[in-house]
Amino acid sequence: MSLIEARIKKKLGNFLLNAEINEDSKIIFIHGKNGSGKTTLLKILAGLVDFDEGYIKIDGTEVSKLPPWKRDLVLVTPDSYIPNLSVMKHLYYGLRKSRNKNEKILDESMELIKDVDENKKLRDLSLGMREKVSLVTALLSSPKYILIDEAFSNINNKDLFIQNYISLSKKHDIRIIFVSQDLDDSKYSECMYIMENGILKRVS
Repeated sequence: MSLIEARIKKKLGNFLLNAEINEDSKIIFIHGKNGSGKTTLLKILAGLVDFDEGYIKIDGTEVSKLPPWKRDLVLVTPDSYIPNLSVMKHLYYGLRKSRNKNEKILDESMELIKDVDENKKLRDLSLGMREKVSLVTALLSSPKYILIDEAFSNINNKDLFIQNYISLSKKHDIRIIFVSQDLDDSKYSECMYIMENGILKRVS
C-alpha cells in the first residue's frame, strides 16, 4: 500500500493538469517552472481546488470527497499565516489542531525559530520569519502530510533550517511534499518529480 496515491485531471482554460503519483517516500520534491501546475496540484491534494477526474488516497483511504479539514494534510505557502496573531498564539493554534496533542513537539519546534521574537505579531515579521512560523505551526498540527509551496524560499540559513525541519518531521512521522523552482532543493528529498506543462514525472 502506497503512502500517497493520486490520479488527477484538471482543465483550467487551455491548461490541462494530468498528474499521477504513487509513492512510499516520505519526503517528496516536485520541481517545475512557474505556471507548470505545481501549486494547482498541491491545492487539489489539500482540497482547496476541485478536480475533473481521478482520486486521491492517503494510506489506502480515499480522501477525494472529504473537506480540507478532514484530509489530514496542511498546505503552507509564503502567505499562509494569521497576521494579527503573536508568534506564540500562532504556534498554539497549530498545536490545538494536532491529532496527537503531543506538547513535546512544541519544545523541539521552538529550536527551529529561536531567532524569532515570540511576542511579535506575524504581520510585523520579515517574510522569511513568517515562513518559519507558518512551517512550524503546520508541524505542530501533526498532519500526515505537510504540502509546502515555495515556503522555504525567503528563509535565512535555509539549508540548516530545512535539514532540521525535515529531521523533526521524520521523528514525528509527518511526511512532506514540497515544490520549488530551485532544482538544488532536491538534495533534501527522498525522491524527485518534475512538473512540466501539467504533466508530473518521477525522475529519481
